[in-house]
Amino acid sequence: STLDASLAALRFARAAAAERDAGIIFLGDFWHQRGTVRVDVLNAVLGELREWEEDDVPSILIPGNHDQVTLGGAEHGLTMLGNAYRVKGRGGTGKGGKGDGTTHPGPLIFTVPTKFHSALFVPYVRRPSLLSSILSSPSSRSSSAHFVHADVKGAVMNDAVTSIGGIHPSSFPNPRRPIYSGHYHKPHAVTAPLSAPGIVVRYAGSPYQVGLNEAGQRKSLLVVNSSNGWACEEEIPIRVGRRHFRARGAEELLRLNVGAGAGARVPAVDVDEATP
Repeated sequence: STLDASLAALRFARAAAAERDAGIIFLGDFWHQRGTVRVDVLNAVLGELREWEEDDVPSILIPGNHDQVTLGGAEHGLTMLGNAYRVKGRGGTGKGGKGDGTTHPGPLIFTVPTKFHSALFVPYVRRPSLLSSILSSPSSRSSSAHFVHADVKGAVMNDAVTSIGGIHPSSFPNPRRPIYSGHYHKPHAVTAPLSAPGIVVRYAGSPYQVGLNEAGQRKSLLVVNSSNGWACEEEIPIRVGRRHFRARGAEELLRLNVGAGAGARVPAVDVDEATP
């Protein structure tokens, strides 16, 4: 199920962060169903997040459009995660240190555009004109990086459909500074060399193949360093949940060799017999 895959992705992210003495950033759409969360799903997620307390892994979350309930985004489904677990106050020490004896909520949730450690975090904004205004603000122009949940022209939706809406890459003010976005599931980068030279909007993508329209996509976690301008310094391949494949005929299906391997589920295969 997608719940099993989601829990596996959370466990994988927690282990990777603990190993690197790092935190975790979620770029929106933590939930899929807008406005409603099943009790059993919520309990399972809260149970997993409580385990993060043991590894002292902090997190930052921004709401995506699927998380938001109201048009302005003030009401969203991340609020219930705000006290899911606690982390130790480090008091200048790293993991394994004594800290200062205090604790505080592990999840840090930014409901409105917020500058944190010189980076600007922007949750989903429905009106492109408003988002462009936010990105052109002095606070945005002086940011060393942007973490957003945005629809950017030229971004690739599932099934290779390209977005023609949203904001233009030139809306981002700082060439050659990192821009990371949630929203679309395919990991890829959007550029516009002529109209927005130096701007690269990097979509992190979903942590597992949610459906057949993500067949063949390789997923990964991005390791960014706040001490190095939030540059991406590592990609960690992640392979959890069901894998999906496409085949154009029976012969191609046989060549796929998609037998269940480590961490794999029985794949869904789209067989499209070519017409003679």
